[in-house]
Amino acid sequence: MIKKMKILWALLWIGLISSFFFLTLEQWLICLIFGYFLGGIGQPIAMHKYFSHRAFKTNKFWHYFLMYTAVMVGSGSTIVYKSTHIKHHRYVDKDGDPHSPKLIGYWKVFFGYFFQN
Repeated sequence: MIKKMKILWALLWIGLISSFFFLTLEQWLICLIFGYFLGGIGQPIAMHKYFSHRAFKTNKFWHYFLMYTAVMVGSGSTIVYKSTHIKHHRYVDKDGDPHSPKLIGYWKVFFGYFFQN
């Protein structure tokens, strides 16, 4: 699982950098808007509010839509994210917190705390 996520992230970064050379400005802006939409729904709404905290309920269509956007963001499976986030709430900014920028650094949190076991 961890190896697959590293490969996915590497491909995403390669795609981002190469997009400057192969896409027109209009195509690049469409991708940017789509990525912003996907990231704005996938991480904060789907992964954090819906799957981790169950802050709201949806029907099956929206459940699967949120699951799709959450996985497309590249944060891993919803189950792994939820377990990591529960551990974060248990040990906020103490030893054992899997994504505390105070303990492991901002860049490790931003670029892949979920790669750790």
